[in-house]
Amino acid sequence: ANHGFLRKNMNNQKDKIKQAASLHQAGDILGAKFLYEEVITAGAATAEVWHALGLIHAEVGEWQQAEAALRQGLLLDEHDQTLQLHLANILKQQQRFDEAKTILENLISLNPENAAAFNNVGTVYYALQNWPKARLAFETAIQLKADYIDAYYHLALTTLRQQDLPAAELTLRAILELDPNHPGALFQLGGLFLLREQYSFAIEPFEQLLKNHPHHLESHMNLAHAYLRLGRLSNAAMHYASVLAIQPDDEQALFNLGVINMQQGNLRAAADYYRRI
Repeated sequence: ANHGFLRKNMNNQKDKIKQAASLHQAGDILGAKFLYEEVITAGAATAEVWHALGLIHAEVGEWQQAEAALRQGLLLDEHDQTLQLHLANILKQQQRFDEAKTILENLISLNPENAAAFNNVGTVYYALQNWPKARLAFETAIQLKADYIDAYYHLALTTLRQQDLPAAELTLRAILELDPNHPGALFQLGGLFLLREQYSFAIEPFEQLLKNHPHHLESHMNLAHAYLRLGRLSNAAMHYASVLAIQPDDEQALFNLGVINMQQGNLRAAADYYRRI
């Protein structure tokens, strides 16, 4: 009879774990957390349960609780590489970069084909502003996983930091081959063209970004700047107006709308914009 009770209790805990996972996937973080904690209290926690609970804590920025849960998971399965990756990310969020780097470099030594570990250690080097090591790590991640968009994007940011604009452009275009609507790549590519003063080239990436993110203030501002430099005043004014629709007291947009209206002979409208500064 006792064996039957234990078996029933074990099945009950397994059902709770499945239910918790479903709740978490559906966005019910509190419900999932409650069920995982019930499983732990019942003494039925596995490494996967502690892992899932750690991720829930991380989602709401509870870094210390997340770390504690993930370390409990590693006590049950010290070889779980995904758990170690997530622990390194939690440490990175707390700016404990040396500890994160140690975990990730150990993972790489155990599995030199772990693309995620290379990408993640690259982000640690990036945070430490060690651009050469960050770049090498991201390049290695891409060699291991040719469609690794996250590594491509981090590589692009790193090459921009190194002011290697040709490499940055190639990397951003590689991202857009994989995902033509990648907002970060579109924004950075447009920004790169602005940096080169290639204003006509900057227009397409920002316009593409705004198709899916019409309220992205910086893209409207950058587009307005590009159009202004090209002498296309009406287009510039339209995007400065979009900036004001999002942020009504933006001084740069108000000032430039004043300048545009002055150039177009709309003195009263220009004065109205200047008064709002």
